[in-house]
Amino acid sequence: MRALEDHLGVSLFERDRTGVRVTNAGARFLQQAREALAQLDQASKRAGAAGRGADGQLRIGIVSSMGAGFLRELIQAYSERHPDVAIQIVEGASSEHISLVRKRRLDVAFLADASDATDCDVAPLWNERLFVVLPQGHPLCDRKAVEWQALRNEHFIIRQSNCSRTLCDRLIRHLSDRNHTPSLQKADIRRETVMHRVAMGKGVSLTSEVTVATTFPEIIFPSDFRR
Repeated sequence: MRALEDHLGVSLFERDRTGVRVTNAGARFLQQAREALAQLDQASKRAGAAGRGADGQLRIGIVSSMGAGFLRELIQAYSERHPDVAIQIVEGASSEHISLVRKRRLDVAFLADASDATDCDVAPLWNERLFVVLPQGHPLCDRKAVEWQALRNEHFIIRQSNCSRTLCDRLIRHLSDRNHTPSLQKADIRRETVMHRVAMGKGVSLTSEVTVATTFPEIIFPSDFRR
């Protein structure tokens, strides 16, 4: 205590034979020290809560086609469990999200294909069936399941943001051989526009299981593929 008084250049306590009394300077110092310690304790608690994901802001990247079903329920459950966390949703292509995660501008991203995120922490969460979108009256509409080979000669319209390397590679691998290359059009358009182009007979497309209930159910049929 004397070392502290020497450092401050003031006496915090008066000492005599009857005991020790706090000086005016000491009372002021103790009051502000208590306030500082309380602020430090609060800062420590807030930092711990932020580190546990219970406070602060959470920036989540999603592909628009995944914004329903399991993912919606997951985000809603997290929001209810951590009401003090402000959630920011960012839509975009998988490659954009991976880049933003690397730059620490996103905290987490939900992707259908994380093969390009080799330097990030990746964990599988759920599986979905992949559906092929067909126009009304298409010969394959009567089938309950559509095999890849049945789509071999179809013209595919795929959204640019959904055509990840793994998905496109698998599609090409399933539908091509030495004498045949599938017709694949990558379009920078919205999902609804893709569905309308399919309905107009301009080609076929692929969509995830969670979108079936919200887009043209009469023209969507399952294939034998899980993502």
